[in-house]
Amino acid sequence: MSCNTQTRNLGPRNILLGKDTYQAGCITTVADVSASLQNKYFVMHEPVTQVKHYFWFNVATLGVDPAVPNATGHAIAISSGATASAVASAAQAVIDALSWVGATVDSNHITITYTTYGYAYEMRDAIATGDKTGFTFNTSKFGMTQVDLGGTEGDVVMTVEEQNVEVKSPQTGNFVTAEIRQGATLSVSFSLQDTSVASIRRAMNFYGSTVVPDNGSGAVLSGYGSGNLFKSTDDVATQLILRPSSLAGIPDKSQDFTMPKSKLKLGELTFSAENILVLPIEAVAYLDTSDNSFMNFFSYGDKSSL
Repeated sequence: MSCNTQTRNLGPRNILLGKDTYQAGCITTVADVSASLQNKYFVMHEPVTQVKHYFWFNVATLGVDPAVPNATGHAIAISSGATASAVASAAQAVIDALSWVGATVDSNHITITYTTYGYAYEMRDAIATGDKTGFTFNTSKFGMTQVDLGGTEGDVVMTVEEQNVEVKSPQTGNFVTAEIRQGATLSVSFSLQDTSVASIRRAMNFYGSTVVPDNGSGAVLSGYGSGNLFKSTDDVATQLILRPSSLAGIPDKSQDFTMPKSKLKLGELTFSAENILVLPIEAVAYLDTSDNSFMNFFSYGDKSSL
């Protein structure tokens, strides 16, 4: 008589995206030339709530607030002919005084770190050419909080492929005597039933960005353009967990499949009058070099216990 048992079960999984992360970036300023920055402004949003703020330059106290619609204005006082470093210092002081964001300055570089976990629309220059500061804006890391992506249509498929170099010897002909590991690829594909505006934007923001126009239209636009060329996807990569649906909502991580660093890709959308619209998603894993090397690509079990 055997005491062995075999476990058989169905494998539905809840898909948990993200972890608590502060958004961060950098602003590189330029010098004022004969009041060239007068009334020019740039835009930042608060994490999660996306409350819009604009920061405008009041040169030699002669400026006029551009009054960007549906946004909170902050004046930055500078003198005419202020150097790039002086412009950066003046802007840093105004930004750092706000509760939702922190700023430090080094020469003409302002390092921005948001003080609340979560995603914020990218900081940017004004949209109209005549309102632009000419500064450079870079988001080095997008903020995130964990979210359950909701119900899926069909199966959740995880694919792991290992890359190896074959070891052969002249004495043994073409027989493979061993293989040397070189790395692996990992992807998870699924289709989301949630096709809400928030879900579509979340997937698209892994490609590009979201902009609230400055003309007061109230529109919110997400898209992909040349402004994102040649940027590393490190800025958007985040954690993805496949957790048994039976364990969702309780603090049991013992059966988690975790990709510590991944990026979502929106797949082929099919618009049909006969079938329900779903969002086909592929999550691609990256090696997280900042994590423990035993499982910095993917893991099974409670990773937080390591």
